Amino acid sequence: MNQSIQNRKAEILLRNRKNKIFEEYDKNKYCKVIDFSKDVVINLYSEYFKETIKTNNNLFTSKLQLDGLTSKNDIKNWILNNILIHTVDNNIISILYGEFGIKLELTSSEKFFSDELQKKIDSHIGLDYGYINENKYIMQIFSDEEHYVYEYLKKWDESNVSIR
Repeated sequence: MNQSIQNRKAEILLRNRKNKIFEEYDKNKYCKVIDFSKDVVINLYSEYFKETIKTNNNLFTSKLQLDGLTSKNDIKNWILNNILIHTVDNNIISILYGEFGIKLELTSSEKFFSDELQKKIDSHIGLDYGYINENKYIMQIFSDEEHYVYEYLKKWDESNVSIR
């Protein structure tokens, strides 16, 4: 198949995926869609994820040990409690989807993140989750592994990185 045809198909698939995700969040009563995230936000997240989690996975902030009695709901509540320490209503966040992200203003942070995590549980896709809080200048990532769920938290100096 011609490379330009393959590229065009990939562009169409990406646009359709972006539109679907935009529509999902646009219907969500716990947030307001602002726009798609800037490339600098995506790069910031990707670099942190690659360097910290994939290369040096011992740089976690906290962890939850999993045993035979730890339910998905226990994990969800632990993640939710850690998120709510740093993120509140009216904060602007970006959630990344690989090659793009979506920027949202939270109207109810607790309900928003609770629903997000519940969707992951219902889909049986694990509880890996991450976002960038643009008001607090933090990235928070949760990695659901075999024996632990790890929390990674990074704060950056807003004078060095302009994300807005």
